[in-house]
Amino acid sequence: RADAAGLGADALVTSVDEAVMHIGRQLGVEPAAGPRSAPLPEGDVERVRALQASGVLDAQHRPRFEAAAQRAADIFDMPLVLVSMIDAEQQHLCAAGGALSAAVRKGGEQRPRAQAVCAHVVAGADSRVVEDVAREHGLRFYAGVPLRDGSGAVLGSFALLDSEPRVFSPRELRLLEAMGKDLMATVLDRGEAAGTNADDEHVVDQE
Repeated sequence: RADAAGLGADALVTSVDEAVMHIGRQLGVEPAAGPRSAPLPEGDVERVRALQASGVLDAQHRPRFEAAAQRAADIFDMPLVLVSMIDAEQQHLCAAGGALSAAVRKGGEQRPRAQAVCAHVVAGADSRVVEDVAREHGLRFYAGVPLRDGSGAVLGSFALLDSEPRVFSPRELRLLEAMGKDLMATVLDRGEAAGTNADDEHVVDQE
């Protein structure tokens, strides 16, 4: 874990940029030069509209995202866990957990979609695991699962990252997928409840 502790904010940003290229290559996206974004999934315009309509980017959901990220960091013993949403142009960092979370937050809450490793999960609409990026330093391991709305649209990802290679079992992947599914069910239910309360208050005001 010494490598993880030694990664500062600037080093981490560089490491993430490089990881996009290497992880993208292992997932079948061959960059011509430098990091390259994942291919756009079919129906991406509708997916982005679903993200905007879902309300998951509202500040009220941040505590739940933060708690889920830290819980995953503890359960899987990961130095970095990210909850991210991907719109047409940006990766929105909704939460970060683990020893490297402070360094990630220093880098800002938004990054270009082209530099988002998690965009590969959105593009493929399924879970992605790279156990060893085969680099000498920086981020070596990535496991990300889709975060879906009630209709199945992939709004973002729940991802584990490490500075060391990992063996990630099918059982661990199923657990991560279940945690992501439960997180979205809780957040979306809370958003719907808040919307219902607001509608009720509006009716009362009219009366």
